[in-house]
Amino acid sequence: MCPTARICTVQKINTWGINGAAWKRPFDKSPKGFSGALSDSDRVQLERINALRQSLMEPLLAFQKKVHGATPRQISTALFEAIKAYHADKHLQQLAAGLAQDGASALAEEQGRTWDVLMRILDQLATVLPEKPMALKDYCALYALVTHTEDLGEIPMGLDNVQVGQADRMRFNNPRALFILGANEGEFPQTVTSGGLLSDNERKQLAAHDFKLYSFGEILNLQERYFAYKAVSAPRERLFVTYTATGRADAPSAIVTGIQALFPNLHVEKWNPANGLDLVDTPQNAFELMSGLYDSTDPFFVALRAYFSDEPQYAAVQALAENRTPMIKDTATARKLFGKDMVLSASRIEDYYNCPYRYFCKFGLGAQPRQKAEINPMERGTLIHYVLEKLLSEVGTKQLPDYDRKQITALVDGYIEQYFKEEMGDPSDMPSRFRYNFRRLSKMLVDVVCRLAGEFAESDFEAKAFELPIDVDGAVHSKVIPLKDGGSLRIRGSVDRVDVLEQDGQQFVRVVDYKSGAKAFRLADIVNGLNLQMFLYLFNVCADGSNPYAGVPAGVLYMHAARSVMTVETKSSAEKDIAGQEDKAFGMNGIVITNPDCDIPAAMEHDLAGKYIPVRLKKSGVGGSLASLEQLGLLQRKIEALVADMGNALQNGQIGQRPVQAKDHDKTCEYCDFASVERNPAYL
Repeated sequence: MCPTARICTVQKINTWGINGAAWKRPFDKSPKGFSGALSDSDRVQLERINALRQSLMEPLLAFQKKVHGATPRQISTALFEAIKAYHADKHLQQLAAGLAQDGASALAEEQGRTWDVLMRILDQLATVLPEKPMALKDYCALYALVTHTEDLGEIPMGLDNVQVGQADRMRFNNPRALFILGANEGEFPQTVTSGGLLSDNERKQLAAHDFKLYSFGEILNLQERYFAYKAVSAPRERLFVTYTATGRADAPSAIVTGIQALFPNLHVEKWNPANGLDLVDTPQNAFELMSGLYDSTDPFFVALRAYFSDEPQYAAVQALAENRTPMIKDTATARKLFGKDMVLSASRIEDYYNCPYRYFCKFGLGAQPRQKAEINPMERGTLIHYVLEKLLSEVGTKQLPDYDRKQITALVDGYIEQYFKEEMGDPSDMPSRFRYNFRRLSKMLVDVVCRLAGEFAESDFEAKAFELPIDVDGAVHSKVIPLKDGGSLRIRGSVDRVDVLEQDGQQFVRVVDYKSGAKAFRLADIVNGLNLQMFLYLFNVCADGSNPYAGVPAGVLYMHAARSVMTVETKSSAEKDIAGQEDKAFGMNGIVITNPDCDIPAAMEHDLAGKYIPVRLKKSGVGGSLASLEQLGLLQRKIEALVADMGNALQNGQIGQRPVQAKDHDKTCEYCDFASVERNPAYL
């Protein structure tokens, strides 16, 4: 297997955090993490992973078997055989040959000395230690001790050489010239302050009673001054001292002021970028120098820019320096990348309006952050969706209110166990913490289902569809949104739950989204292209007459399937306080359709107490998050215009870094997976 394939395989193993005894058994989980059934490509990757696992574990298991109850000589022999089984000697020879070919002959020779030292250590341990059984842990401790005493040694490179190091660690041998870098006040000599548990006075009192301590206080400062004196007095011919003087805080240290006092006619030479010819000994150095001072009008840097103007990386430096908005100039390339007739998940639209450049990285380039198979918010949400879909489909919304908490708990635990087996295999193979994190979701899900039971007892709406697919050929056909260049855009997705109400010969439809987080819905977000997903689902379900759920839009509701920490005022009021906070935490938000009689909101919650839906009956009338059919129509046109604008922008190559700036959406760049490749103009 080639090195690249090995690296990719190790990355896949890292997905599941495999360690310990799990390495002894063939891996059978998807390399992608939580992905359900294995695809053909997953099986191919698993074969490669298991081939690597076998090549790693066979010599290791053989070594483990040989060293059990073995003598030091037997352990040394087993270790040598394991090294040979991994072909470490051949790999070391190949490394040395490659280094020699690249001109690094000293490093190449060092590899040979490394092998010789290793063999010498194994021989010493086998010869010196007594012939009686030794624990592997003790052998390792002795091996480490001997290793620390060894030195590879180096043949001097020549009589003339350059040494680089810290002043307190350098051994000066009367060099011809010496360069001191960074002779600024407080830096060199460094201003040292005592820290730790004891003050300087306490240290002095301990020292007076013959209690020896490490150097502290003024002694440390004297030592720093000594190191500085040793440095400036070391060269026999030339001394160069540099310091920064770019601001008020950059004052020269005592080294500079002391030399100026001794030599008042000494001229301080300031570095001039125009004299950078000495720094361009290689093309790489020249390019870095040009990039750092790109805006300089000096003829030297103008010439450097002209020299590198045809280099591929020059355009990137130019765009960064001139703060250009990234875009794909060739619209044909943009259409090829994103497609002429686009079919996108509804969540991608929010991705685009969060930041077009992040969308380009994620879906244009296909770049994805490496993730471990762990219980993150996304996987937690998947489990919640799975359990609620299975439970409501089996029990039904009309029968659910008849179930007590004990029965609901048994159902929830059964579906969690089923999810474990379908998505992750045998639960016993997973770490204890991993299993615990899933099990602790059981109580939260039981609370959610009990809440649903109370809601459906107060509602005339009935859940009819779960995970309803919307696609070109899905159960619901997505609407075609035309684009300017003749292309089109359609959405695809899956609706968590579709509830319907038959009333006066009409079918009213509402869609419900389960949220495992505490994200709040704000209608104003739609103007920024956010929170469009559920409205797109509602309008598509209602408009497609070929599906049995088409009808009049009745609302969009978000149900928060998550618990929060609750506080109580007193022990006596605890039950009441918790109940009130749970009503607030689990209460759905969103938009509900209204009509003159308000019978649609009342069909969702009979007493309109505001416990389940964001509508409440007050003395002044019914109030809350309400919208008329006309207002929903205006909202639909606005959302479809935003979707069309996104499609047109992508096909025109508009991928500028424009992170959204809205309430609770002002940290897009801070938590972006692609922050390392993005450039936010706000930080330039």
